[in-house]
Amino acid sequence: MAHVAARHCVGRACGFVVDLGRLLQDEHSNPPQALARHLHDAGVFEGAIGKPVPVVLHELDYYDGIARRTEAANPLGLADAVTAWVRNG
Repeated sequence: MAHVAARHCVGRACGFVVDLGRLLQDEHSNPPQALARHLHDAGVFEGAIGKPVPVVLHELDYYDGIARRTEAANPLGLADAVTAWVRNG
């Protein structure tokens, strides 16, 4: 949160915190994907890093479910290299 506060005005930083809280309380079973997608849609990654970067959701093993969650967390096509590797090795 310190990173967000240092880079954004108080109102926008508070907005991110409120949005994060809403996403984490979401009744759906996909809060990590929803949070990552929201941050992409809000331009947070691109604003902080200077370009869109894929968010990779993973566990200790890689399998098709990981590829599906990673695709859901990113804009269309952004994580294609990662998901292809997960699916094809």
